[in-house]
Amino acid sequence: MDLGQLFGLGWEVPADLPEAAGSDKLAETIDEWKLLRAFGLVLITLILSGYMNVGQMTNITYACFRATIQLTVLSSILVPIFKMEYWWLVSLYLLFMVFVGAHAVRGRPRYAYKGMFAHIFLVMLLIPVPIVLGTIAFIIQTWPFWEAQYAIPLSGMALGNTLAGLSLGLDSVLNDLKQGRGYIELMLAAGATRTEACYQCMKDAALVAMTPQISSLTVIGVVSIPGMMTGQILGGSSPEQAARYQLVVMFMILSSVCLSVVSVAYLCIITIVDSDGVLDTQKIARQEKAKGDLIATLVQSAGRTLWSGLVKLSKCFTRSPRPQDVAEDEEPLLP
Repeated sequence: MDLGQLFGLGWEVPADLPEAAGSDKLAETIDEWKLLRAFGLVLITLILSGYMNVGQMTNITYACFRATIQLTVLSSILVPIFKMEYWWLVSLYLLFMVFVGAHAVRGRPRYAYKGMFAHIFLVMLLIPVPIVLGTIAFIIQTWPFWEAQYAIPLSGMALGNTLAGLSLGLDSVLNDLKQGRGYIELMLAAGATRTEACYQCMKDAALVAMTPQISSLTVIGVVSIPGMMTGQILGGSSPEQAARYQLVVMFMILSSVCLSVVSVAYLCIITIVDSDGVLDTQKIARQEKAKGDLIATLVQSAGRTLWSGLVKLSKCFTRSPRPQDVAEDEEPLLP
């Protein structure tokens, strides 16, 4: 029974509607002029920000400019990767994504400890990426499972959400270890193992990290239409298939965030609490200033290098003649 019959509306949904919906009509292409007109929306934001004296005009302009450059470069990189379909090339790009993501996570928590970057990198490499590849191989069932069309976009979504979850989870577990020292030491003195003494820390970290994902699952399809489903529909897929793909992705992200946060929390605990049951909070140091993300650091470094080179080059062309050079060029005066 369809919805029309269920509510007595007297109409029926054609049986072939899901296949016909969007199967032949693809999304309109966006050329440079259409993209330029889209910047008018940014201009509205800048005008309102300036009128209200919010003080974010520079940040908004920088963020939009950087997003444009990054996505343009990304599309230029992905085109040859999609065409060549080399597994090692896809692996290198996934490794690059993991490295940049781990660098971004490292600077977000209020506290840090020695070896935190290695733990984050290891967890992001060994949990989200295998989950994505396993999803492609055993759920979506496409071959080869490292095909760039599937592996890179799905890994990007999984790593992006895992990045946010790890940031929240690490901040929670490090803060609990620092502030709850008395309770943990009491548990250790009573004979509890380090995992048992810090179990509440791991539990709180998992709860904090998974709350945004659980909230997204509860409102998906009611309050919001998620990005992948929108992209699938615009690309010509039926809404039914788009919804199923989105569900697969959401379940994949949920498991990736959960496993990653629990794993990195465990690695953090066994680093701060040694095998003898001694809690060494001196290993936890406050990050006075959050580290900038890797891309911004590289761009700033390249910009400074380029500017320095241009300054030196301009000095070479505009260098004024030295006195000794003038003296050598002048003809001797006759007596």
